[in-house]
Amino acid sequence: MDGTWNTVSGPRWVGAISAFAGPGSLQGDMSIEFQVSGRLCSGAGSLAGQATDNTATLTWTRTSYTTNTCTASDVPSQMIVTLQR
Repeated sequence: MDGTWNTVSGPRWVGAISAFAGPGSLQGDMSIEFQVSGRLCSGAGSLAGQATDNTATLTWTRTSYTTNTCTASDVPSQMIVTLQR
């Protein structure tokens, strides 16, 4: 699957997902983009976890971030992502 995502509350974070879905699971990559102190920050990472027809609870693990505008502490190293269709 390929698509875009955004937060529904709190600070605005956006990004893209590219993943393969199998029976009960999803694996792939996800990018993030958000503002930190007026700077545009972005990062990318791997995504994996359990999925059903309508929801997925996935763990995102950072693999890179924009070093020219962000620091490692700006972009989380890992987070739980809940997706709903």
